Amino acid sequence: MKKILPFLVSILFFTNNFSQPPGWSDGFIPLGFDNHIVAIQSNATIIIDNGTISSGDFIGAFYDSSGVYKCGGFSEWTGNTIAVTVWADDIFDPGKLGFDQDEHMNWKIWRASDSVTIDVTARYNINSNTPDSAFITNGLSEITLLQGNTTPSSIANFNSYELNMFPNPTNNDFLNISSSTDSPINSICIYNLAGELISSYDNLYTKEKIINISTLSSGNYIIRIKNEISEISKKLVIYR
Repeated sequence: MKKILPFLVSILFFTNNFSQPPGWSDGFIPLGFDNHIVAIQSNATIIIDNGTISSGDFIGAFYDSSGVYKCGGFSEWTGNTIAVTVWADDIFDPGKLGFDQDEHMNWKIWRASDSVTIDVTARYNINSNTPDSAFITNGLSEITLLQGNTTPSSIANFNSYELNMFPNPTNNDFLNISSSTDSPINSICIYNLAGELISSYDNLYTKEKIINISTLSSGNYIIRIKNEISEISKKLVIYR
């Protein structure tokens, strides 16, 4: 993560008004409110329909505004390392115009060749400052994988808002994790924020698993869940 810091410091918010995805710039106000920087390095894995994306495609973060997903920040893919500036809600606007603190970032790719918008699953570098999908004011994170399909599939559907983890935050001794898709959960790993593996559950092949977290002390943890073809991370907050 330290290697990308000079790049993030020097990055300027820029969009091409002639080729940007229609409507994506309507969901936020840039330059003047809090933000979260998400880096996507040139060697990140980006897969759409088993292929790659092209220079001129766009990658954006979306939030839920009363059931309608709006873009909170985007950047054009160039084939080189990019940074997506994701903007906080404008507190002076009566409606929702940006992300709330700790809100989940949903990712989409706009393919310029056919103007198709594709939902994608994101995987984060757990060693970055903010190692999951939560919007954090002044947050700095890195995406290592984006994966999606233009047709419905278990890849597109296995993402964090279709995976239930409750209670969270919690002071309970047990955590329930379940998938609302057809793809079962294969494994669950628990990491601390230093990236150290705390415990793991392998060869599950189930749509629901209750795990014992009674030995975990108060703090934040990363829960990494895998199915047969994808992997996501979610933040777990424990208070005792």
